[in-house]
Parts: sequence; structure tokens; C-alpha cells
Amino acid sequence: MTHGTPAGYDAGCHGAGECVNHGSDMMTCTEALTRYRGEYAYRRAVDAGTATAEREQFAKPVKVAKVAAPKRKPTPRAPKTAKTSKAPATHAGLVHGTPYGATRCKTDCPNEAKGLITCRQASRDWQNAYAARRRAGNGAPIVHGTTTGYQMGCHDRAKCPAEVTCSDAVRDRERARTRSKGIKPRTVVVHGTASGYRTFPCRSRTECPAAIAGGKSCCEVNSAAVVAKTKARLARAA
Repeated sequence: MTHGTPAGYDAGCHGAGECVNHGSDMMTCTEALTRYRGEYAYRRAVDAGTATAEREQFAKPVKVAKVAAPKRKPTPRAPKTAKTSKAPATHAGLVHGTPYGATRCKTDCPNEAKGLITCRQASRDWQNAYAARRRAGNGAPIVHGTTTGYQMGCHDRAKCPAEVTCSDAVRDRERARTRSKGIKPRTVVVHGTASGYRTFPCRSRTECPAAIAGGKSCCEVNSAAVVAKTKARLARAA
């Protein structure tokens, strides 16, 4: 048996302490087999019959000292300049005390110090006068029964001459818009149902309007629904 070779391991030298090379500079049979399985060059040498039992010596890698890169100096920045305030708004060529002046004269109207009407007040007065003229029927006629008529001031259903009032037209348009988005109509909850038991504070048969009218109360319908669900669940479990 040649110790320190894979053939020695195959011949029965399996323990490191049993190999005669244990404690020496030569490889044990177990080490030789491990090297044979993991090192291609040693495997070729064994197959060619030129391998030795000497341990392979590896030189320890020399640690290379890291050279710290020089720190970059920060680039000097230009000194901050003082912020200049915005120039006050000028009212040159502006006629104050008119609705058109309100588009530019937002605050500090000089007419306020003079006791005259300001631009903002003139704009509000013009808007109120326009709304009053529209309500009186002056200008283009209001097309009743449309959403445009609602926007032009027809908000009262009792005064709208159309069969479908302007308020109803706006309501129908909003309803069609919500239905187009897939929003379902709101369910109307009534007494005498399980939904009424969950929605209304209806916990007594004597207080439920449905029971007073001769029907079943909300609590009775809800109890029957709970019993039916319990029986169905038990039936499925069985």
C-alpha cells in the first residue's frame, strides 16, 4: 500500500490517524483523495503516475497597503446675493372703480382711501346686476329643461315651466355619468327587512313601522335570516 495517494485510500486507509504520513510533511491518504477530486492538475499527475505525496505549499499572499486617494477640495461657490423683493404692482393706465379694473387691481385700490367705490366692489355689483337681469328674463332666453338653464339661474322646480325641470336635467345627467362609470344605484332600505335591522335602530317589534302595519318587523326578518344561514352552514359542514 502506498500511503499519501488516492490508491491508499481505496486500499483501506481511511482514517487520518491510521495513515503513516499523519503528522509529517507528506499527505495522508484522505487528503490525497480530497485533492484528487478537487484539483485537476493533481488528478492528471496521478493518472500519469508522476504525482508525489508531498503537500503542496502555497505562499501566503502579500497584503498590499491601500493608498488613500487624496480628498478633493470643495469647489468654492459664488457668494449668495441678497434677494431682491418684487417691484410693487403698478396701476398705470388703469381706471379704478370699474369691473374691468378688478382683473388687475386685486388689493390696495386707491379709491378706498378716497371713499369711492373700489374695483372689487364694482365687479361684485356688476355680477349681481347681471344675475338680476337674467332672472328677470332680459338678454338671451333661458332654455328650460336643460342643464344650461340650471347654470343660467333656474334652480326652483316650482317655477321652471318645462315638464322636466332644469334641476331634474342636472340630476339625470349626474345619474347617467355615475352609471357610465359602473356605480350602481343606492339601495333603498325599508322596514321589515334584514337591511332595515342593520340600518335603522329598529330592535323592537312594537316599534317597527312594518309590524305596526301588519307585517313582520325588522328583528323577526333578521332572526329568520340568521337561522337560515346557520342551517345552510351546518348542512355544508355535514
